[in-house]
Amino acid sequence: MSRTLPTLLADPERLAALRHSALLDTPAEESFDRLTRLASRVLGVPIALVNLINEDRQFFKSAVGMGDLRELPVGTGVCSFALSSGEPLIIEDARLDPRFASNLIVCEFGFVAYIGIPLVTSAGHALGTFCIVDTESRSWTEEELAILRDLAASVMTEIELRFAVSEVERQAEELRNILEELRTSEEELREQNEALRGSEERFQLIAENIREVFWITDPVADRVVYISPAFEEIWGCSLESGFPERSAFLESVHPEDQARVIATSDRMPRGMYEEDYRIIRPDGEIRWIHDHGFPVFDGRGEVYRIVGVAEDVTERKHAEEALHRSEERFQLVARASDDALWEYDWQTNTLWWSENFSRLFGYPAGETGVDFESWPERVHPEDRERVVAGIRATVEEGRQVWADEYRFRRADGSYAHVFDRGHVVYDLAGEPLRQIGSVMDISERKRAEEAQRLLAEAGVVLASSLDYRKTLQSIARLVVPTLADHCLVDLADREGRVELVEMAFAQPPKRSIAERLRQHYAPGSHPPEAAARVLRVREPLLFPDLSDEQLVQYARDAEHLDLLRELGIRSMVAVPLSVRGRILGAITLTAGESGRRFGPHDLALAEEIARRAALAVDNAWLYQQAQQATWAREEVLAVVSHELRSPLNAILLIIETLLDFRSRESWTEAERQQLESIRRSAGQMSRLTQDLMDITRIESGHLSIHASRQEVAPLLGEALAMLQPLAAARSLKLSTALPQKIPAVRADGPRILQVLSNLIGNAIRVVPEGGAISVAVEAQGERVRFSVTDRGPGIPQEHLPHLFDRYWQASRTPGDNLGLGLAIARGIVEAHGGRMEVASRVGEGSTFSFTLPVHGAEEDDLARLEEETGASAAVIMGGNGSGAGTKRVHRAARDQELRRQEETAEWRDALLNGAGSNVNGAAGAEAPLADRLREQIVSALHLGRLQVGDRLPSIREIAEKLGAPFQAAVQAYAVLEAEGLVEKRERSGVFVAPQNRLHPELLGETAGWLVEVLMGAFEHQIRIPRLPELIARLASAQGLRCVCIESNLDHLTALTVEMSRQFGFDAHALPLADLPIQEPEAEWDAEQLPPELQEADLLTTTVFHAPQIRPIAEALGKPLVIITANPEMVAAVERRLREGELTVVCVDPGFGERVLDICGERHRERVRIVLADDAESVATLDPVEPVLLTRAALQRLGSVKLRLLVPFSPSFSPLSARALAEVLVRLNLEMARP
Repeated sequence: MSRTLPTLLADPERLAALRHSALLDTPAEESFDRLTRLASRVLGVPIALVNLINEDRQFFKSAVGMGDLRELPVGTGVCSFALSSGEPLIIEDARLDPRFASNLIVCEFGFVAYIGIPLVTSAGHALGTFCIVDTESRSWTEEELAILRDLAASVMTEIELRFAVSEVERQAEELRNILEELRTSEEELREQNEALRGSEERFQLIAENIREVFWITDPVADRVVYISPAFEEIWGCSLESGFPERSAFLESVHPEDQARVIATSDRMPRGMYEEDYRIIRPDGEIRWIHDHGFPVFDGRGEVYRIVGVAEDVTERKHAEEALHRSEERFQLVARASDDALWEYDWQTNTLWWSENFSRLFGYPAGETGVDFESWPERVHPEDRERVVAGIRATVEEGRQVWADEYRFRRADGSYAHVFDRGHVVYDLAGEPLRQIGSVMDISERKRAEEAQRLLAEAGVVLASSLDYRKTLQSIARLVVPTLADHCLVDLADREGRVELVEMAFAQPPKRSIAERLRQHYAPGSHPPEAAARVLRVREPLLFPDLSDEQLVQYARDAEHLDLLRELGIRSMVAVPLSVRGRILGAITLTAGESGRRFGPHDLALAEEIARRAALAVDNAWLYQQAQQATWAREEVLAVVSHELRSPLNAILLIIETLLDFRSRESWTEAERQQLESIRRSAGQMSRLTQDLMDITRIESGHLSIHASRQEVAPLLGEALAMLQPLAAARSLKLSTALPQKIPAVRADGPRILQVLSNLIGNAIRVVPEGGAISVAVEAQGERVRFSVTDRGPGIPQEHLPHLFDRYWQASRTPGDNLGLGLAIARGIVEAHGGRMEVASRVGEGSTFSFTLPVHGAEEDDLARLEEETGASAAVIMGGNGSGAGTKRVHRAARDQELRRQEETAEWRDALLNGAGSNVNGAAGAEAPLADRLREQIVSALHLGRLQVGDRLPSIREIAEKLGAPFQAAVQAYAVLEAEGLVEKRERSGVFVAPQNRLHPELLGETAGWLVEVLMGAFEHQIRIPRLPELIARLASAQGLRCVCIESNLDHLTALTVEMSRQFGFDAHALPLADLPIQEPEAEWDAEQLPPELQEADLLTTTVFHAPQIRPIAEALGKPLVIITANPEMVAAVERRLREGELTVVCVDPGFGERVLDICGERHRERVRIVLADDAESVATLDPVEPVLLTRAALQRLGSVKLRLLVPFSPSFSPLSARALAEVLVRLNLEMARP
């Protein structure tokens, strides 16, 4: 039963037992220190104590982790509570325990987790505790408690042993005194015998009450004189039949230990005896025994008795074995790991390294460094101060973990990139005890990251311009100083002449040296004639180390050698610029002052950069050639269209006039035949000219298709009516197969007549006289198929793949056409979203067929594409100049559009959910439905998830899904329709309205081509300073003023810069807040608007503010272009979020909110918004990790270098760019008109 603490502390018997132990105020002893160290290491705690508690103070007989502190007042601490209870005291977090939360040992010394085991003598006196302490909260396990109990028992065994040995020594002294007295007199001997018996009784009383085995043997008689009762418990043998003989005792010793025990016991009479051995109990259990004894001499100096104590140390041995296994596992881990493990002792300033240190860094085993001072000397000078300061700051701030990346010098003098991480262990006073960590060699990873970063930047540079000289100059500046100290780029022309394009140097003064070398010793002035050799052998060259002897051998004279030495080249790599089997030039990289040496990895990286650069140069050359060819083609077409068509039209007009307005009698038959011949020839030339124009439009993607509802029967009847006379002239039967009910098609009537005329006309030409041609029409789901079947000679199978190629004919005879008819026909059909096919067998005839979309089909691909551009505008068909290419383009376009339709369908559901979720959002439940829908639609438009012409949820869907009144849904869409955001189509539903309301007149062929050129410049990011020369030929090239309006500073900056740099506008930024306040329903007065708006030629804004700015543009009569986001930027953000976290660096917090709209709810927590003005947050950014950086933020940050997730430009979508290009051309055309 536990007693009150004051009563227990003042207990006289307890205090007497404590004084009798003779341990108070004594120095540290290894026998106790070994147990506290064992507890600290096995249980992983910084503090372990043997705490003896007096009535007024606590004395630490042994302490780990307490520094020089040896005692504390009895009221300071928790051990006294364990003493009072008599049971182990277990505390997981003393800060949460009201008994100890305010205790000095918790508040000042950091005691948090605690286990204390009372140290109780065999007589039941509690002397103190054996305890462990952790400085962090901890849940103790039963196993840990059991280990601590065993160690506490060992402490008490040591204490009890002191009692026993002390008593034995005292008894031995008494025996010696008695023997001495026996020599004096027989009476005294009797008295001494009596005293001896009393002493033996007292001794027996003590021996029989300790847990250790106390034994006495007679070495002369070789017998056991006495053995204490604890023998029965430990050995498991009964003493009822007497003390065991020595032979029986030896039989209980483990066979593996018997020889050692016998040898030790034989030496026992000559001195102290101490041995650890195992015994096997009768029940088979094996126990460890620690046995030690000493001889007792009689008055003659002869060994009279041997006295000893045997204690059961099984639990201690198991703990030591566990520790040994732990250390063994640690050594195995150290050997198996690729890392170098280390341990630093802050108390002794000693540093230990594992074997891997020598393997990783090449140092011999004896040169690993044994103190803290030797290690920083091997850290790179540029990293040393930061690394050492980081370690010291970790300790000074009491943090437990330190980690850093730095460069560490190898034995050969080179540096390895390493990642170092260490854990600091502190004592109770907060002083560091030791630090354990590991070093990982990350050189390969760093090299790969640097290579990837360099290649990524090279990719951006190579894609930034189609001027190959600027590209190569940028590449040279990119690789210096990242990869090399010097870079030279040479190009070779087709005649083999070599031209130096660029030289870049990490140290600018070296440039003048290189120029002198080039001037006086070119070519091949750099050792060992790198560029010349690469161009000659067509293979890369690698010189890891260039010695001075090699320079001497290479130098042409003394001055040349001096220049080479001054340039300081020590390593070099040269790689060819090779593409498609041709060598375009060479890139030479050299290293000197940096001390780097090129190796195979650097060579591979240089070859990859050269490969990409060569491809870029070749593409630039091809682009220039293509541009020249395009210009030539356009000039030819200009001649065809303007120089030939006008005279031909004049000839035809004159001939018609002569034939129609002069009486037939006025002409002789020969004259009339001549006029008819002239008319036919002029007509044929006109048709050929038209064919050339059509095929060119198809190739360039400018074929205009004005689609509308077309009834099939009238369309087919008109075609047959035109061609019936030709068929009748050759006695051909021309028949049709038209079902009674055939749906209308969506098509350009004249163009489809052109297709039918071509197919039927071809059949008329090949079918023998008297033959038959049939034209059939059939509905196939959402398509209508037209087919023309003849019974002509048929087409050989080997000719079928070429039928739709330009200018192809199976045989050519004088008077034939150009072979463009079928290519044009298929181009027209595919521009409608249809397909053209042919089936033929020689001797049986041929069938040409094509399909057109049914008018009004909801899933019609072409209708979707047309609605996307405004429905009433022309569909501009892309192509590459061949029928097969056009087919691939439109198939890809259809596939892409179908995928986009699926995404739009998903978005429609998300719109309903999003608009509904906003009821509880910032807008509140009272927010009008129109506002909630507008927010969702505008955001989706901006991100490209919704496009012009996409169908929106119906009014009924809005009402049902959102639980809104039907009339509220009607009113919401009415509001958005008035704003120009949506449009209602009769019986079709609600769609996204065209956002850019431009002049409805279609651009001419040349102007349309100019738009495509501007779009190409936009896609390839070619800057147009104001207006290119090609536009200057068309217009006056006056500067056009554009005003960009936005509420978000990041978007406003991007708009203004790109409008100026990319499209040549005189762009001005106008924050939305600077516009005058206007009532929602009021009309704008143009004269009250800011002057910059009145003077502007064009207004631009984002889709977020289109409803506000559109009335202003209408009031001013100015064109307005609505800008949406670049879909590649949106896709890059989504890819980054799928892989990990995204950091956005911007100026306006509103930009961050718009980015969060891209993320969706799943990834919002992965986005970190950093404002450019927050210097502290900017300083924490990792320059290796890509960030989404705005132009406005870049202007604020200045010199801070960050890796970009996406380039700054283009920042808006191709649809927005096309609208801007059209406006640019239109405005110049208007300026050019008188």
